[in-house]
Amino acid sequence: MKLIYQNFDGLDFSVNGAFPENVLQVLREAKEESQSQHGKKVLAYIGSTNLPVHVYPTGAKGGYFFTFDTGPDGAIWFVKDTDIPRAGNIRISCTSLFLALNGYEKGRDILLLLLMNIGAIGVFEDEWSLPLGLPPNVKIGRIDYCFDFIMDDDFEPNPKHFICHPRTKIKGVIDEKPAFEMQGGYFQSVMVGKMPNRQLVIYDKTAEIIDHIKPYWWDIWGLDKDTFQGAMWRVEARAGSAELDSWNIRTFDDLNRKAGDVFLSVLKGIRLTVPSSDTNRSRWPNHPLWDACIEAGQNALAPYISKADRKKVITDLRENVKDRAVKNIRGAFATMNHLLGNDVDEVAKTIEFIADDVFTFAEENPKDFQKRVKRAKDKYVFLDEEDEGNE
Repeated sequence: MKLIYQNFDGLDFSVNGAFPENVLQVLREAKEESQSQHGKKVLAYIGSTNLPVHVYPTGAKGGYFFTFDTGPDGAIWFVKDTDIPRAGNIRISCTSLFLALNGYEKGRDILLLLLMNIGAIGVFEDEWSLPLGLPPNVKIGRIDYCFDFIMDDDFEPNPKHFICHPRTKIKGVIDEKPAFEMQGGYFQSVMVGKMPNRQLVIYDKTAEIIDHIKPYWWDIWGLDKDTFQGAMWRVEARAGSAELDSWNIRTFDDLNRKAGDVFLSVLKGIRLTVPSSDTNRSRWPNHPLWDACIEAGQNALAPYISKADRKKVITDLRENVKDRAVKNIRGAFATMNHLLGNDVDEVAKTIEFIADDVFTFAEENPKDFQKRVKRAKDKYVFLDEEDEGNE
């Protein structure tokens, strides 16, 4: 087992701003041309530096009218057709190759400079430049971090050996794809968890680069594919918008402080283990691969670790939600107390009335009541207290 590569592998963020009208007009013409050419991407040039982009014939969910990319080593952009700055008008999704070639910080700065050169409105303050700091008008939507290891030919991740929270999905269908895949009689990949929460994926990277024609990874690894022996396996930790929200990560400044905490939390909360005779699976020891990932992550991600306690963050968020609920209940209770004709010293009557009403409703409408309970549970599932790594 040998670690060959580790790096940020995914970064999605949206920007509060807008493209200027002259750029939007170029994109409109390019999209129209793309549609007339039966969906072929059309080359266009935008901004003060005539940035070359490939414009798609379609937009994307969320009201994005335009989709374009800046090449296989760039990013995919989703833009709304308006020059009025608003939240989330621009969304950017970095390619894995872009981050492999530039890293997170350089890649982030490249994209911010592109926004400036395109003439994006409302993103930056007057006379803004990178040395002055990072723009606050940004919402981080997703981050991924990967580890590539050369493993023995007989290595195979078994879905049954993963330990995680009992609500975390390992089997079944996720995003219309199997949570684990078998080919040639062995597991090629295992996916644990579901976006937009935390997710962990482990897969045979050598098979993936052949299937998806990505030979450049041999150059990134510095390996000769003709003499390579063994198999390259990738461990990929992902944090979607819900997971990032649970860490109060919104801006690049937030990400710079806590990204390491997030990824290490994913690796510790979803563990590949080695089975033992212990009947309590949560006490099974980590697979050596997992310990190697955690150690490598702690070293490489040290600048992005704030030592924030996720459990404390979640607890604080739960308390905030509870405080808001209590305030709403107090207001509604005062209204009901008045409507029932009760005085301030007759609140016990109002409490009894409400308790009887809720009990009667639950008894007479069990399905409706269960639906309401489930709706609340689903809404605040990410604020539930949990013991990471336990089943």
